[in-house]
Amino acid sequence: MRGFWRQDARVKRRREGRALAARRGAFSCLLALLACTEGKSPAPEQVPPPPAPTCPTGIERVERAPEVPPALEQASTWIDALPEGEAERVLMGAEAIASFNGRAAEIDGAWRALSDPRLSERERLDAQIRERVDWMRGQVQSGNYLEVVPGSFA
Repeated sequence: MRGFWRQDARVKRRREGRALAARRGAFSCLLALLACTEGKSPAPEQVPPPPAPTCPTGIERVERAPEVPPALEQASTWIDALPEGEAERVLMGAEAIASFNGRAAEIDGAWRALSDPRLSERERLDAQIRERVDWMRGQVQSGNYLEVVPGSFA
């Protein structure tokens, strides 16, 4: 019985492949016909290149990100969407928070508690800030951070 189903599946795939090939052939003929009847298409050198994106020279102030309803900016919208009692649930106890902060303190550049004495180490902070600014500058110069819709990074 197994061989029958395998053979049936192969026959079905073969039929589908032939039907697809016939549709592709008909579509190619249609495209060729349209190209002949529409007239001459423009040469590649006649098609203007798309305009290059430009970086704004000043700061554009926006009140909110585009297409974001004001209700989504309210904490109550998100809290009301939680199941009953979920907003009051404790996510991490004091011991878990202390453990998390201890692990994060070992990772350079990770979140720090404001009481962490390493936050006041001037040379370390300067080096971290320089590293981040250089990375961001590279991202902007390479065009990775272009705000196409004004305010979308807000």
